[in-house]
Amino acid sequence: MPKISVIIPVYNVEKYLDICLDTVLAQTFKDFEAVCINDGSSDNSLNILEHYQKFDKRIKIIQTENKGLSHARNKGIKEAKGEYITFVDSDDYISEICLESMNKNLDEQKADFLYSNIIQTDNITRKFYIWDFSDKTFFKEKEICTNEEKMPDNIYFSLHTTAYAKMYRYDFIKDFRFEEGMIFEDIPYFANCFLSAKKISFCFEAYYYYRLKREGSILNNSKNIIKDLLKAQNLRKEIFINYNKFGKYKEKLFINDIKNILYRFLTLDENKRKEALSDIKSNYKNFNFNELENIKENKLHILMKNIEYLKEDEFYNFSKSFTGVKNA
Repeated sequence: MPKISVIIPVYNVEKYLDICLDTVLAQTFKDFEAVCINDGSSDNSLNILEHYQKFDKRIKIIQTENKGLSHARNKGIKEAKGEYITFVDSDDYISEICLESMNKNLDEQKADFLYSNIIQTDNITRKFYIWDFSDKTFFKEKEICTNEEKMPDNIYFSLHTTAYAKMYRYDFIKDFRFEEGMIFEDIPYFANCFLSAKKISFCFEAYYYYRLKREGSILNNSKNIIKDLLKAQNLRKEIFINYNKFGKYKEKLFINDIKNILYRFLTLDENKRKEALSDIKSNYKNFNFNELENIKENKLHILMKNIEYLKEDEFYNFSKSFTGVKNA
């Protein structure tokens, strides 16, 4: 039985797949399996997987119909044999010490999962950026073990919610599932992990390389960005309610939700804004703004209380002004 299962969903990534697999197979830690779920790729991705499998039997290929990233990850969890689980998207890659460092940390800390930072790689500028959302006032050390109950309520919103750049105990996540048929599936998944973990190990080294602005990516090509974002945020709210944590986080959840909506609205083509704003209005039509009494003077609270009267150009201009994005 392998110590670690690396779950790699694969869908039409022939341009990047070899780099991903090369970095996984070059790990200094050797006791792992690479569970590659070919999600109905129509390009040369399957041939690449089969070629690599001939030379390294740690590669396990699972064939599925095209049902999306969440289904592929869920399938990977079901097929995994490792004590620990980590996710790598097939258009990204990892450092050669990624598995060794994460494995050592979890072995020592006995945590439910490990959180680490991300390095963004920009395909256009060829520059690298540390994607570090950690709160330096709380995380004064490079490594720390804690859980949600011991954290201030702002910490959750300084962390990235991605499934990758983390390692999980299989027994901890075996019953968690990614919501299928949507993007932003990481948002409710991470909320489940964060709130249920008795011990989280935070390591702010960066072992994961995320490709920014990749042509053909799911997010760049989704027709339902706002609709799926609203669904993910509503699922997250339900999770916080189920864990009896909504009262602690409700104002910050609301502000975080609206900020994300504003940023995503700016990415839309002009002909998609009307429908997206209609979805936003519908989502907040019966929202209880009275439960947010502590932020009733906040600009975002005022905006959303009056959302039904706004036109798409007004909402768009507010989004630009509030976020400071000039070239939207």
